[in-house]
Amino acid sequence: MKLLSDGCLVVVNGGIVTDPSDRTKLNVDTMRPNLTVLADGVIVGQMKLAAEYHQNLICHLALLPDRTAFAMQSEGDPAEPVPLLGLWQPGQAARLCPAADAMKGHAGSIAATAGRIAVTSARVVWMIQAARLPAITARICPAWRRWGRGLS
Repeated sequence: MKLLSDGCLVVVNGGIVTDPSDRTKLNVDTMRPNLTVLADGVIVGQMKLAAEYHQNLICHLALLPDRTAFAMQSEGDPAEPVPLLGLWQPGQAARLCPAADAMKGHAGSIAATAGRIAVTSARVVWMIQAARLPAITARICPAWRRWGRGLS
């Protein structure tokens, strides 16, 4: 959840129903995550991913001056690369970034400035020019080289 400059809240609704006793995921085949904008408790905007990405759990948010950047993790087939980063402005369709195989279906965290977005996963830091999404030239910085760690 993030507070927008106009006082509205943008909220992630993950879409996964879990068993309270053991956290088993109960609806991976039918989940529909979304981003919702609330003003005084009333829905004033909502974005749902296209049906083919219904197993992308929206899990992290970062605010840009005029839109929301979001990072996802896939609950689907790990062999199927899917977008893990998107931008959304209420009233418009989400713009999704092409899949990055190095992310292995999981974006761990996201941060944004006026013109750049950084997304992390276990093995890479992904730097993106926000203005170029989705036709981006993302710079993938292997984390194990940058911070001097090896992969096991």
